[in-house]
Amino acid sequence: CPPAFYDSVLVPIFAHLAPFMCYHLMQRWTYISSLYESGQLNEESNDTQEVLEDMLNRSLTREYLDVLKIALVGAGTDGVHAAANITDVAMEPEEHSMDGTTQSRAAQSALLSDIISDLGAKLLRNDATSNYILMTLMAALSWQDGTCSMKAVNVVAPVMRFLATNEIQLMDQNKATTAFQAVLQGLQVHGMHDANQAGLITLGVQFYELLRPKFPILSEVLRNIPNVNAADIQKFDEKVSVAPLKGNKVDKAKKDLFKKMTARLVGRSVNQMFSRQIEILNLPPMQTRAPKPNTDIVDITQNSGITQLFRTEK
Repeated sequence: CPPAFYDSVLVPIFAHLAPFMCYHLMQRWTYISSLYESGQLNEESNDTQEVLEDMLNRSLTREYLDVLKIALVGAGTDGVHAAANITDVAMEPEEHSMDGTTQSRAAQSALLSDIISDLGAKLLRNDATSNYILMTLMAALSWQDGTCSMKAVNVVAPVMRFLATNEIQLMDQNKATTAFQAVLQGLQVHGMHDANQAGLITLGVQFYELLRPKFPILSEVLRNIPNVNAADIQKFDEKVSVAPLKGNKVDKAKKDLFKKMTARLVGRSVNQMFSRQIEILNLPPMQTRAPKPNTDIVDITQNSGITQLFRTEK
């Protein structure tokens, strides 16, 4: 769509689409989550209708998040194909999500460097679309689909940078608190998977760096984490107050500290939930084996006297 028609065509379309998709997806995910919690839907479920609804809901959510990414960040032909086939959040190469998606450093760079397009700026400044788009992205961080969560992280990062640094006051205390809490909820649901955790940790640190100077209440959100160390929060605030690194990087020390503070929020995967650590204390010393006897035939027969048997006497 030519930029000249953004206001007359695409913005009105999203003014109808964004509210509908926001409410529809939230209702569907609430229903799907209730099925999982009640045990009616699980990996061994044979109910074709419920399994099909789950699959269709996941597919619809992923496709809509791809649409939001293209609309807000922009993408060419290659970007559209990439958005439909990969998820873009990670910290280190060869990390895998719960869906088996391999992540790369290029994905982290995109997370930290993507900027909002002209169309995205119009959508985020429009009262009829901005809040619904933001609500959808925040909720998707903790929906029970690892791929959806990573897609949402990749889109919400540039959105929050735009809202926090825009010359027009687009961010308030309620939005800032809701956004930061959404990241913590995402960690609670998906934090046991390395790739999801990596993206959410990076996003959480970036949110705090952007929003904490304007909204000190974010430190109170951290204090509500169970058994969090107040000294760690103070240390984190001190690190955030230091000028950030140049380029599209997040200080590793900040990420490690944020990971430490949110560790108790992270859930455990099923394969870890019932595992027990085995420790064997006071192991007896291993007995050394005696050296094996020499089996070299030359050494054995050297002084055995066998040669005497074949000696002829004169």
